[in-house]
Amino acid sequence: MKCLRPYRTARTLMQELVGTSPFHTSATLHASAHKSSRHITAPSSRTRLAKDLKPRSRGKLDVAPRPKADHSNPSRPKFTRDSVPHEGVSPRERGPIRRRISAEAHGTSSRKLESEAPLDLKHWAARAHSERTDKRAAVARRYQNVENPLQGEFDLSTESESSRQLPKNFTSPPLLDGLLASLRESLPADARPTPIQALSLKHLFKERDSAEPWRQFLLASETGSGKSIAYLLPMLQDLKKSELRDPSPTSDPPGPQRAINPRGIILSPTHELSRQLSSFAKRLLHNIKLRVLCASRANMPSAPIRNRTASKMAGDFSGPMGPGEFEILKGGKSRPVDILVGTPMKVLEMARGRGWNWEERDRKRRLAEDPKALEETDPETDKVAPARRYWVDEPEMSLAGIEWVVVDEADVLFDPDFQQSTRMLLADIAAARGHPVSFIPDTPLLPASPEAPQTAAFNYPFNLVLTSATIPSSLASYLDTYHPTLTRLASPNLHHLPRTIKTEYAGWTGGNRNADIERRVRRVWAEDALACAKMGLPVDLSKVLVFCNRRSKVEDLSAYLTEKGIKNVALTGTADGRKRGSNHHLNGFLRAKTTVPSSSTSLPSSEADVPPPPANPSADPKENPHVMITTSLLSRGLDFSPDIRHVFIVDEPRNMIDFLHRAGRSGRAGQEGKVVVFGRTKGRGSGRTEAVKKRVGALVA
Repeated sequence: MKCLRPYRTARTLMQELVGTSPFHTSATLHASAHKSSRHITAPSSRTRLAKDLKPRSRGKLDVAPRPKADHSNPSRPKFTRDSVPHEGVSPRERGPIRRRISAEAHGTSSRKLESEAPLDLKHWAARAHSERTDKRAAVARRYQNVENPLQGEFDLSTESESSRQLPKNFTSPPLLDGLLASLRESLPADARPTPIQALSLKHLFKERDSAEPWRQFLLASETGSGKSIAYLLPMLQDLKKSELRDPSPTSDPPGPQRAINPRGIILSPTHELSRQLSSFAKRLLHNIKLRVLCASRANMPSAPIRNRTASKMAGDFSGPMGPGEFEILKGGKSRPVDILVGTPMKVLEMARGRGWNWEERDRKRRLAEDPKALEETDPETDKVAPARRYWVDEPEMSLAGIEWVVVDEADVLFDPDFQQSTRMLLADIAAARGHPVSFIPDTPLLPASPEAPQTAAFNYPFNLVLTSATIPSSLASYLDTYHPTLTRLASPNLHHLPRTIKTEYAGWTGGNRNADIERRVRRVWAEDALACAKMGLPVDLSKVLVFCNRRSKVEDLSAYLTEKGIKNVALTGTADGRKRGSNHHLNGFLRAKTTVPSSSTSLPSSEADVPPPPANPSADPKENPHVMITTSLLSRGLDFSPDIRHVFIVDEPRNMIDFLHRAGRSGRAGQEGKVVVFGRTKGRGSGRTEAVKKRVGALVA
């Protein structure tokens, strides 16, 4: 036997022992190794053979014998199943019952369980429901403590009503037959009420209570959800029923009768929105015969001219309000009007007289230019020069017959810029109806501190309806303070972007920002052309609405796009197109109107006789404007055309309220839309863009 080297592996050792190749079977190798292992001595560190690898047991594992079944012993107890204690109880309510039974069986029940009465299924089911309710409330409180990026801007406490018991269709009743027929002509055949419209059908159509004849509501819903229908239907129907109950009133309303004596007023923040609302109201009225007048039309009547000189008339036309919208009423004849639509300042001018605030406005203008302007003295008399005096016309409208007031876009009309004129008009209407409400100009909207004395609630002698796409914290505080009995009706998607609107972010390249916007516009049109080519359809380019924060930015971007061959419309507060008294400067961008039938008794309009422009007269953006550039002026309430599928926000939004309104101009009534937000994606200033993304993300969630 040849000498073996001491350090070899087990496999090599077995091969050397039997003189075989590695290709022998494992059984042969194992047998040969076992036969010769007694003749081998190896160090302790040497790898042991397979046979030496024995388990080292530390003890014996005893297994209990399985007992045999003894069927011959009758005294052995048998297993019996008790009745189910939770029979008839839902699975979610069985937990507390099982815990009680277990505690009683083991004798470890608490004092409370020991002192309770015997098991009562109904009692425990009610207790289980109470425990679930408490748990949900605890979860809600925990999430309320989580910082919400929108908590400082919006009132998040308003909850929406369940939609299970809301009306599912427009029916008669509650709608009048004529009003329902006009509504079906204006909407698609399969249209159903949106959540805010269903809430209106349930709450605003209730008969008046003799104890509380006047009611106050807030209709809050996301943009494009049909709030106009939600407040127009109940107001128009109530006015028509009031007319049918007393077609020839024996007594006129208190106060002087003017040329215009409306029974309802709709207030809006812009003239463009007033014109659109009046046009839509007329489409709903051509069957029930009510009369609508828009205070922002080119044919607006003015006070009759009596004993006026040419110089005074020329002064009227050259006043601070700019060129007037004049139509002379012959002989001061009264004009029948049921509903007036206009801005608060325009309605105040009609109710108080043209020029009522010109002197005050001139004084504020002079103080803004030079604080010492009103202290200048006349060098000849050495006395303070008197301020300029303005002529004030007699009022042309009476407010004594007002029964309904609708404040559309209430979040705007009750903000610091508009709240004084809005509250002043409401106070004037209350005073004209014989129930004055205190109002002091230049007072803050809310008390300076919580410790300040609380003022009395405003109980206006008319139905008041506020509508808004958002409920800012300031508006919520104002309503809690001055309108505690107001009923809030909110849709489930309030303070959220509609699901049909997609959000996209675009970064500045660092060069000319106008060039970035131009490239983005052309990219949108390239995608439209490609999609039309795939479907074999004619090229249909979408319209683009661009929002800026400053008027100078609007004008600069408009000039750049025009130079690059992109025809556009630039619209700011001082644009010449807004002075025409019509919405023709928005042709091609607003939703096309249907022609009002000739049987309508609505007041004539400069736009009613003009057929709407075709949806897309030209696909060439060099000939037909496909881009509109504006500020927040047109972000409120306007129903834009479905062709506007893209909204560009090129300046950082001042707040999420403004962002919601701007984004809501696209994706109207369930249509798809996209919002492109421009900003810095890296470098200096990118932090603000990330903050905007975070807040916008909270709106999408």
